[in-house]
Amino acid sequence: MGENIPVVVYKYLDFETGIEKVLKEGTIKFSTPSSFNDPFDCYEVLIEPISKISREQVDFSMFFPINYEEGDKFLRDTSIEYFKKYKEEIRITSFSECYKNILMWSHYGEKHTGLSIGFSTELNKRDFNRVDYKKEIIPKPFDADGDEKNNLEAINYWLYTKSKDWGYEKEIRFINSDKTEFLTFNPKIIKEVYFGLKVSSEKIKNKIKELQLYGYEHVKFYQMKEVPNEFRIEKELINTEDIF
Repeated sequence: MGENIPVVVYKYLDFETGIEKVLKEGTIKFSTPSSFNDPFDCYEVLIEPISKISREQVDFSMFFPINYEEGDKFLRDTSIEYFKKYKEEIRITSFSECYKNILMWSHYGEKHTGLSIGFSTELNKRDFNRVDYKKEIIPKPFDADGDEKNNLEAINYWLYTKSKDWGYEKEIRFINSDKTEFLTFNPKIIKEVYFGLKVSSEKIKNKIKELQLYGYEHVKFYQMKEVPNEFRIEKELINTEDIF
């Protein structure tokens, strides 16, 4: 995990949240998978519990008959319930490796009136992991008493596997091990800010001026622009010297 992560990843946001909450307050929100758009996020059927009651207690079973089938079912159900419960507790924030996806701007960037913020991953790449998109569900075995490495692979599969329908998002996830809703960050990890193509020039100028008071003098600012005669948008660097 944490392999082939870009140097910068992007978070699409509505304008108010991006400016006031993320950039000015220096906080980023983490949510539970149950609140995400995808109803199959961290889907419990991605895991196949294979825990079994030990068959070695032959001496005891002679006196106290054990219904192994019912016992095994109980252990499997318990494992599934654990993953359902964990889905309500774990906290995740999502990024994309792409800053110019039209659908992402429409869905998460307030219909091109929001912004996309570029976060550096250089200091903690191991904490970022790509989502893997699959055409169908092939459950991974999970045995509470089994091999730790195999179980870790199963948990990661559960955390980072989604339907190929979401592949356009090119999602990269960061999990908050503290399970808190918000984390603060150093402004230095912000490398780029992209304003949606429908944000007015005057609004952009005013916000760039404000952000200089919050430690973002090093940031490169862009606005997304339509590419003539193509179904495509591209960035255009904003010359901050023209603003001040």
